[in-house]
Amino acid sequence: MTALDSIMNNETRSFDCTTATTANNNNYNINGSQLNTPTTTVTIFGFRENDVESIQNYFSNIGQIDSISREDDTNDTNYLNITYKNLVSFQNALNLSGILLDGCIIGVVPFKET
Repeated sequence: MTALDSIMNNETRSFDCTTATTANNNNYNINGSQLNTPTTTVTIFGFRENDVESIQNYFSNIGQIDSISREDDTNDTNYLNITYKNLVSFQNALNLSGILLDGCIIGVVPFKET
């Protein structure tokens, strides 16, 4: 059974920063220059509005969260920002980019200020 099959069957996955891969086999590996990164925030997108709570619950299982925010309070955006308390959780979240969750392909990228 592949990792994608496990996700589609809603099986629980464990996360390990050395082996985590996405459905499209992208890996975000932390190198020496990233250890001084000013952020451990990811932007998650691609989900339906009614899946916000599921997304928050799913990504809270990766590591301890410092904060969760959305750009505005109108709730018409399909992305949110999650700040993790450490780089390992940040990396594990990035490694989930491309997973299929509740019928949606979820994207996860490092947060960038606009």
